[in-house]
Amino acid sequence: MAMVVNTNIATENTQRLLDQVSRVQAQSMERLTTGLKVNSSRDNASGLAVINNMTSQLKGLDIASNNANDGINMVQVADSSLSDSTELLQRMRELGLQAMNSSYSSAQRNDMNTEFQQLNNDLTRIASATKFNNQTLLTGSSFGIHVGWDSDATGTIMMSGFHLASVQSDVKTMQNASLAVVSISSRLQSIQTQRAKWGAVVNRVEKAISGIDRLSLSTKESRSRLMDTDYAVESATLARTQVSQQAG
Repeated sequence: MAMVVNTNIATENTQRLLDQVSRVQAQSMERLTTGLKVNSSRDNASGLAVINNMTSQLKGLDIASNNANDGINMVQVADSSLSDSTELLQRMRELGLQAMNSSYSSAQRNDMNTEFQQLNNDLTRIASATKFNNQTLLTGSSFGIHVGWDSDATGTIMMSGFHLASVQSDVKTMQNASLAVVSISSRLQSIQTQRAKWGAVVNRVEKAISGIDRLSLSTKESRSRLMDTDYAVESATLARTQVSQQAG
């Protein structure tokens, strides 16, 4: 082997190896400090893209969960108003049945009609006052509850609307009272059907929330494997590089 003075290959090779060890050591210290395995694109370019996609999905899932819970609250507000309306309509139906009896005079039926119309006006008040986030719920408009984490239309659960209107009748005469009872009975059946539909929507949205929670948890676990520092591995790497650096 030739002996030379100007170029010390052994020393330069040692410096090269020390430089590599220093870079690995600096990377391990960065990972241990930040708690992140991927701190820049040079650490794992393809992995960083996957992490960013997962982060977008997780943020979307958080919003989807909020949307679903807001949707449940909205349905419950509407359902509560229909429950109050049912009580009003039941009382109106009682007045109608009472007015159908020939034992009452016209003056007495007029008194019954006074209460009937007051209750009727309250139906109109409930229809206009039932709102969620300033959105009127009982004017017949349908609503969509978006429980997806992206823009896919299949992630929207539709809630059918219901129009709560006053009863177009009175109980001033026996004939009118009979028509009012028929109309109110039909209205009560429609309300019951609508409340059943909304109850089914709430059950579906609750199941969607459970699915969102499971998907979010599994996505967080997958992202953690790509992104988070394994302290056991990095601590061992740091100790190994420190020994190599000292020896060098």
